[in-house]
Amino acid sequence: MPPKDCSAKSMPKSVSINKSNTTSKKTPPRKRVSQQTGGDPNDIQNPSNGIDSNILELRNLSKRCCDLRYVQDYVSVTVKRVKNLFKLLGMETTWSGRVSKDDVGSAGQVNIDDVDNVVLNGNIREQMTLLLMFIDKNQDIFVSLIYMYMTNVDQVVKFGLNYNFLDHLITKMCNVIALDRVKLATKLNDCLICYHNSTCSKKCSKTAVVPPLGPLLTSRILGFPIGPATEIRQARDQSEANRWPYKMKLKEAYPELSEREKKYIISKGVKLENGNSLLPWTTGWAFWDITKDSILPYIVNDQLLISGPSGATDMLFHVFGIFDNFDPELVVLACVAYMGNPPDHSSVEVLLAAAPYLHNYTSDINAEYYINTIIENRNAMLKII
Repeated sequence: MPPKDCSAKSMPKSVSINKSNTTSKKTPPRKRVSQQTGGDPNDIQNPSNGIDSNILELRNLSKRCCDLRYVQDYVSVTVKRVKNLFKLLGMETTWSGRVSKDDVGSAGQVNIDDVDNVVLNGNIREQMTLLLMFIDKNQDIFVSLIYMYMTNVDQVVKFGLNYNFLDHLITKMCNVIALDRVKLATKLNDCLICYHNSTCSKKCSKTAVVPPLGPLLTSRILGFPIGPATEIRQARDQSEANRWPYKMKLKEAYPELSEREKKYIISKGVKLENGNSLLPWTTGWAFWDITKDSILPYIVNDQLLISGPSGATDMLFHVFGIFDNFDPELVVLACVAYMGNPPDHSSVEVLLAAAPYLHNYTSDINAEYYINTIIENRNAMLKII
């Protein structure tokens, strides 16, 4: 079994959590409608039960994470490193199309013509979207890096990669698909040949990610004892009345939309006339359908639910994780900043996806308390320095 440390050597120590005081008085856990059901759509959607205040608290936490300069710098540096990776791989001319996002239906837009501007001047939402598109659209690059590391480690020294992360990832892949390293390398090479063969019909449409530590999470692969995803996540009623808590106004977006984002959204036929104009982003599209027999009530611990463990967090950990400045705590703060505002995910849903990388997080810890403790410890460290 691999050791429980896939972080870069320069990563600061994890936060110290006092479990006897894990429920913040300022942010009490969400109250269930009944003892048997959590994540009920009516509980989430009905403004009369106070869920609006929980979403406001989540947005405030997201804003706090957004405003941290060290989080902004970490994301910005990673975006620049991704661009440099394309250059080192001789793929710089195709880079814009491989990290852009032509979709107005969810938070974060990166027009193909704005990619280089986003690298230099983008807000954290734009830059995190670019990083998410990097893993979503470039499975061949991830396979190439892993293959090069396995067959000729000297070849990837110039990329500034996190060898611990890659090595543990390879070990986990070998375990999951029951192949030794030699056979895995052959399989990865076959994948690369297939990917670059325009007539091949077996290309993967998405990047397959395997956490280097711990079990595969519910955000990526669902099985015993939790059950298939279709039995847990149910689509919400899309009517205006039930969608109320998830309708987002222009003035509620944080950070404020850039002129690039506004221009793109308007180009798709959406009117942004004033701060009360509704953004076209679809949020909270599904809910957790939890019964009294499910294991999930014990996992979520009565905290705010939106749409289940965050798959985007899981994927973004692999983007940040491949570089030698990997810092799991900063990735968590960046993901809360990115997904807590619309809201796409609650803080506990981000932490559930991040759990394999966090040595001291368990689901009985209040998520907001845990994240605020990270921030307070980081801020204290900076004062000492």
